[in-house]
Amino acid sequence: MAREARDCSAHIYHTMVRGNGDDKIFLDAVDKQKIIDILKEKIEDDSCVVFAYCISDDHAHFLIEEKELPISEIMKRINISYAAYYNRKHRRRGHVFYDRYLSEAIEDEENFMRVLRYIITHDNENSRIKQAKDIYEEYYDYIRQCLYYQNLTYEVFKAYIEQECEDCFMDLNKVDQEMLKAKELAEEYLKDRALSRQCLKERRQAPVRRNVVLLLKNNTNLSIRKIAEILQLNRGVVYKIISEENQEF
Repeated sequence: MAREARDCSAHIYHTMVRGNGDDKIFLDAVDKQKIIDILKEKIEDDSCVVFAYCISDDHAHFLIEEKELPISEIMKRINISYAAYYNRKHRRRGHVFYDRYLSEAIEDEENFMRVLRYIITHDNENSRIKQAKDIYEEYYDYIRQCLYYQNLTYEVFKAYIEQECEDCFMDLNKVDQEMLKAKELAEEYLKDRALSRQCLKERRQAPVRRNVVLLLKNNTNLSIRKIAEILQLNRGVVYKIISEENQEF
C-alpha cells in the first residue's frame, strides 16, 4: 500500500528576503557569511531547522522548518540581526530589506523537493550556497521519505537535483511582490483573530473587513481590483470601504 504523503504545510516554508529598492545588501563574502552565521544561531537555539539556503548579492532564499518559533518571528529576528550588522558596518540608517520577507508554505513532499532543487541550483558566481552533498548527508532520512527511496544514494539524489527544470519560485516583479506582501499582511491579521478570508463576507465581520481592506490599502500600492482578489471580496465592497475612508479626510 502506498505511503500517505506528509503534510508539510503547517511547518516548512520557502522564504526570500530582498534588498530595499533591489539594492545589493550582501556585498562581499563577509556579508554573506554573516547572514549564514545568523541562521546557524537560530538553529542552535532550536528556533528552526534550515534545510537549504542560497545567498546572492541582492536577495537570499531559505528553506526553513519552524520549531520553537513561528516563521514570522524567525524571519523577523534574522532580518533585524542582519540589518543592525549591515547598517553598523556601512555607517548607514534606514531599511535594509524590501518589506519583511516573502514566503510560501511547503504543501507536500513533492513541493519540498522542487523547492530544494530550485534553491540548490539557484546559484551564480556571486552566491554562497549550501552544497548538495551537505544537505544529503544532514537530511538523508527526510529526503529519502520525500523521494520514496528506502536506500537512497547520493548519486540518485544528485541526479534528481541536476534534472533540468523550469521551476521559478518568488523571483517576482514588483506587482507580484506586492501581492505576496498583501496576502501575508491579511493572513497575519486574520490569524491573530482566529478568522479566515471566508469570514470577511459575513455581515457581522464588517469592522474586520473594513480594517483589513484599509490595512492593504495603506501598506501596499495595489489597486482595488488586486485587493479584492486577495481578500476574495467583490470589487464594489472594497471600493466603497476605501471611498468612505477617503471622505473622512
